[in-house]
Amino acid sequence: MTMEESTRLEFSDERQQVTSLAEINGALAEVGSRLWPLDLHHAPADIQQLLRQPALTAVEAGRVEAHFLLSRERLLEIIVRAGRTPHVPTGGAFSDYSISRAARRE
Repeated sequence: MTMEESTRLEFSDERQQVTSLAEINGALAEVGSRLWPLDLHHAPADIQQLLRQPALTAVEAGRVEAHFLLSRERLLEIIVRAGRTPHVPTGGAFSDYSISRAARRE
């Protein structure tokens, strides 16, 4: 199954789900976010299997997060390669917010 075949955005209100990348990004733009494809074919088979599941337990979500977690140094490297510079010379403080983390856990 390709990303295009399996990706959908469902809403908690009465709006109909959207399935194309363009439609999804249009909807996410309203909240300042965006979806982009990632090549996950190199992830271990057990991680790929977890990613196919519609919901994860806290333990399963932790396994996926641990696999993809990037070090601070790697994050700063990505920022620089993207042509950006941190506002603070040392990179400042990193934080994340993921609504999907709470939504995907049982």
